[in-house]
Amino acid sequence: MTTWTYRIVSRPIVTPRLFHCEGNLDRDSFTWRCTKGPDGPQDEPPTRACAECGGSGTVIHGEQRVTRDMAIDAGDRDMEGLSLGPEVGQCSECSGSGRVVDWTGSDVRVRYRYAASERDVLSTSKTRIAAQFPGVRRLDLEPIAVSTREVRAPEVVAAVGLDEKLKAWARLSGVSWSAEIERCASLLLASEDGDPVVADTVARLNPLVGTAVPCVDILADFEEVRL
Repeated sequence: MTTWTYRIVSRPIVTPRLFHCEGNLDRDSFTWRCTKGPDGPQDEPPTRACAECGGSGTVIHGEQRVTRDMAIDAGDRDMEGLSLGPEVGQCSECSGSGRVVDWTGSDVRVRYRYAASERDVLSTSKTRIAAQFPGVRRLDLEPIAVSTREVRAPEVVAAVGLDEKLKAWARLSGVSWSAEIERCASLLLASEDGDPVVADTVARLNPLVGTAVPCVDILADFEEVRL
């Protein structure tokens, strides 16, 4: 009879870390920040020592020499041009921190927001975003549209006809309704040429509203209700 023996060996599995980033996309730029999960606290992206400065945060820009003014101040003109040693400055690659972001081999999930009115930015978003995460093993993108237009009040939406919509708007806005406003609204609805109607309405509303509520603002609200 054969007897079998076995032993269990446990070995860690090396897996890339998943980083989560919150971003904002518009026509001109894409900005991001690392967080610990969606809407989570701030997190740090993966970094490595800066190759430009070797992790020191400083670089040698050249050789510093005694200037004419320095020699005059020292009272010895012969010092002008003498070497003061290497000129050390802040590394521009890492901004003096000594480390740079390095996504090589990492998995990254980017949840970014964009204005719903600028949906066309999505056509180039993948390329633009990927350019900021070079070397990633896997990049997942989650676009979120953000509405930039205020939603009209349900009471205004439910009203039928311009007159009823305007009356609903007036009630919600606290504007006193008058026969003159109703007459102007009828003109706006009936006329195909808006300029004469606007001029006539402005002339009639100015004495009524005075300077407290410019009539052009009321006209703008009328136009919004019509849409």
